[in-house]
Amino acid sequence: MEVEVITIEELIKGITNNPAEWLAAAQDTQWAAEMPTDLDVLVLSLGCTLNRENNALATSSLSSLYAGVQEYKNWKAMGKRVKLVCVGSGYHQEMSHYEYDLMMEEAITAGVPAEDIFGEPHSYNTPMNAICVAEAIKGKRIIAIVLASDPLHSERALQTFRNIMLMMGVRTPISPLQGEMPVYGNSSKWFLRKKFLWRFWNKLGLLALPMQLKKLGRILNS
Repeated sequence: MEVEVITIEELIKGITNNPAEWLAAAQDTQWAAEMPTDLDVLVLSLGCTLNRENNALATSSLSSLYAGVQEYKNWKAMGKRVKLVCVGSGYHQEMSHYEYDLMMEEAITAGVPAEDIFGEPHSYNTPMNAICVAEAIKGKRIIAIVLASDPLHSERALQTFRNIMLMMGVRTPISPLQGEMPVYGNSSKWFLRKKFLWRFWNKLGLLALPMQLKKLGRILNS
């Protein structure tokens, strides 16, 4: 499908009622200023859930992050030029950290060198994630992007990223990477029910994508 490339101003106006805030966030690309202009792979660890009880990443978010870290290590072992980006702020006033801060700290603990990690500090939902990353990597030669997310959101997030990046002129292929399905409690029947519901929600999220992109539905369906 050929997608029309539009201006970032038009894109943002079609998604949010706060275009000035989003535009300012997207155009602040200082976080990626030191990112090489020529990469084989960019691994994106997308957002997370915070555990308010201990001011840390939730178990499901750790699983997605670790999947991204392992993907980084796999490409690195093959001699590829690869960087890891922890995407999203999601700041909660009652907590002392941003999401990307916690993800970066955990990735370093898991063995990723600090110079290979970047933190996207502004976005707080999936369309904004995609816009901020696309604006920062436009003009860079990146052969492949891997999007690490949890199973609940992975398919919706993948389609959001693909469409928004295409509309912003970023043609880099994007592939999904899922962390493990989170498990709560010991009931296998409960887990099976929840596994079904998570998969159903993932598919249902695709139906909401044109609504999420509001006026841009005409472009997605063209």
